[in-house]
Amino acid sequence: MKTKEDLKLYFENGDKPTQEHFWSWLDAYWHKNELIPLNQIQNSDQLIQQNSSFKDYINPILEVGALALSGSVGFPTGSTTRGRTDTFLDTIYASQIELVGEMLLQTIFYYTDSNVFISKQDINAKTFTPTIPATAKKWKVSVYHMNNTQTVTQQELNTIKINCYSSESITFNNIVENTKTSTKVISEYNNFEINLGDSVPMEIGRIAVNNGFNSTSNTGIRTALIPMVTGNYVISQKSGYKISRVVFYKDGVFANQNVTTNEFSVDNATSNQVRIVFEKNSPTDIITEQDLFDFTYILKNISSSKYDQLLNETKKSKPLPSTIYTINEQVAILNTNDADINFDLTNRKIMISGGAIIDTGNTTVGRISLPASTAGIDMPSSITAGVVLYNKINNTIIVQNQTSAPLLNHLILFTYRYSGSFASFYVTGLKNYCVNGVPISQKDTRQMNKFAVDNFGIKYWNAPVYPAFNPLTLTSSVLYPMYDNVIAPFSNNVTKTVLGQTEGPIPYDILRIDISFNRKTPPTQRRRKPRIFVCGGTHGGEKLGVYTIYLFFKLLLENPNKDEMIDALRTNYDWTFIPLVNPYALNIGKVNGAESVRWNHNGVDINRNFDYRWAEYADGGMGSQSYKGTAPFSEKESQLVRDTFNSIKTDTVLFIDCHNFGSGVNIDYRAAWFASSFNTVQNAIYSLCDRLDAEIRKRYSYLADKDLLAFSDIDGSSPMSQAWMGNQQIVAMTMETDQGDFYNPTDPTSFNSNVITRSLETYVNTFYSLGKYAVDFYNSRT
Repeated sequence: MKTKEDLKLYFENGDKPTQEHFWSWLDAYWHKNELIPLNQIQNSDQLIQQNSSFKDYINPILEVGALALSGSVGFPTGSTTRGRTDTFLDTIYASQIELVGEMLLQTIFYYTDSNVFISKQDINAKTFTPTIPATAKKWKVSVYHMNNTQTVTQQELNTIKINCYSSESITFNNIVENTKTSTKVISEYNNFEINLGDSVPMEIGRIAVNNGFNSTSNTGIRTALIPMVTGNYVISQKSGYKISRVVFYKDGVFANQNVTTNEFSVDNATSNQVRIVFEKNSPTDIITEQDLFDFTYILKNISSSKYDQLLNETKKSKPLPSTIYTINEQVAILNTNDADINFDLTNRKIMISGGAIIDTGNTTVGRISLPASTAGIDMPSSITAGVVLYNKINNTIIVQNQTSAPLLNHLILFTYRYSGSFASFYVTGLKNYCVNGVPISQKDTRQMNKFAVDNFGIKYWNAPVYPAFNPLTLTSSVLYPMYDNVIAPFSNNVTKTVLGQTEGPIPYDILRIDISFNRKTPPTQRRRKPRIFVCGGTHGGEKLGVYTIYLFFKLLLENPNKDEMIDALRTNYDWTFIPLVNPYALNIGKVNGAESVRWNHNGVDINRNFDYRWAEYADGGMGSQSYKGTAPFSEKESQLVRDTFNSIKTDTVLFIDCHNFGSGVNIDYRAAWFASSFNTVQNAIYSLCDRLDAEIRKRYSYLADKDLLAFSDIDGSSPMSQAWMGNQQIVAMTMETDQGDFYNPTDPTSFNSNVITRSLETYVNTFYSLGKYAVDFYNSRT
């Protein structure tokens, strides 16, 4: 192989390179269609050692019904106020249990291998680490509403899930030894592609369904034998083709079984291999050698176990784009009057006049008059995050839960969210509307819009691929040493201070960390720099925000690739971080048995405890998700944020409070969300959103057809930290990134590699773009 210096000699001025010279040049580089061998990647042995395992888990199916707490303990009853796992689960999946959704885990029941009840443990929480009896082999769990007398419906159970984590890890060796069928395995922990050999062979031909032998035919494409484990599978194939047969075998012997559908199940008791036959949509059409070469398909294990899915995913090409959740047309509501749409929160109704119209963005459909609804559209009490849909077929409007699967022939009009009994209420997708007859425009009287253009110039920071993250491991006792390890080599540039401690039986430290890369000159000769103030973990249980701040902090200090945008951020600004404002919510997250990722020890949402329109904010009272406390700054955590800002506000130009949100089918933004209380900054954020939206679409093909990847709200009514600071004439905002990757057809899990990479990319570009705008705004203040 020629060295780089040798290759340069072929292409000096006046040279006439030959074919061999060009070939030597091409052979010196990896082609994008080639897989790079593991042993050719620097530090790959360390990468595998550090990132080569993760906890397997399952998501069991839930059904309406209770498990008896007395009498015939542990056996099903017909109660409609409980839900339960519909089958017995192996105790290997009881290392940790986590409920995701608007219910609580109630009780876990343990059984012997022959289904004889042993004992139970009460839970009453969203996460639980069981103490498993020595004789237990199986278990079931029951769930209920926080109000444990409320009826549980199957529809509600379908919107939540339970992650049941295994005590066993999947290692790199497990993958190599157990995956015999795939050309590539893409692990969820680091998105790292490992070449395991040749792909599953395909050839022109069919299979006789009476004996499983090959048959001579030029109208089909058949695969070689594919080893399978017990589970449920789905096949996606190239457009223009369909499934002809899936034929089952046991150790190479025909199992006298076949199916003709794209979804099927394998039971290793009767079969452990399949062969697949594809045909064109017109079954008599001839398959050519070029057709065979161009053909692609995906065979995917869709069973609950991530372990099985990892070991049994066979890919011949990049994943096909998913169309399951595609919305047919983009839609915008053009209502010119506030009174066109009124939210009657007392009666839980959406009132629509005839003045609003829909612009579908479709040149054929055009604009549609929104049907008037004098009786009002119900906002069900069970739906706290609703999406309002327009049915194109019968010209009606309905409300659906944002986490529900989308409906065909429906357009998304707008979404709403609330906490408590409609105490805190937010609408996204409407510019003009009323709440209880009061125009929304009255919430913000500061009209100081400024024009804004793309503050990136030609620059945009594309993040390298970051590994996935296991949120269950993150506590303040884990997080703070991570910061210490990063800080150690930069003692001349970083100052760490313990601001104070949380209240409660276990006091947790709240840290402040300052960064300054000033030149080594006397203080009187140093350049005065603008400061950026960053808070994280105000809702401590929002772990993506907490973790991404750490990654950004580490990148800012180390800048391992000597990136000029990172260098600009660290040399042009001083930085103040409070990386974990609310460590109680991260470490404990419960008050009097109720659980929240938002509360501190006193049950207060710290991000509703700041002195900006605090008195007029309706929070639903103690116990509500957004309880504002007894007075502005009544809580130790908000006091420390306030005092820190007051100590640096003469130099501070930008404040960003970092959070994350959960993913869902109908959520109206899918990568990033921003909120500011003042119109002053809104155009700059819109400009940022446009750039983020365009770049994310280019990088993640499965998001290319989605609307509003980055979105911004004006929230002028909540006593949040950004509102209090923005009221003091600096650029201030809330930034949230999406912890889920719902639309990813390959790995739709939360905290996967794409989520971490996308979140950090959003942070860097937001600080870079908004930092420039904030300095201009600061300099223009009167």
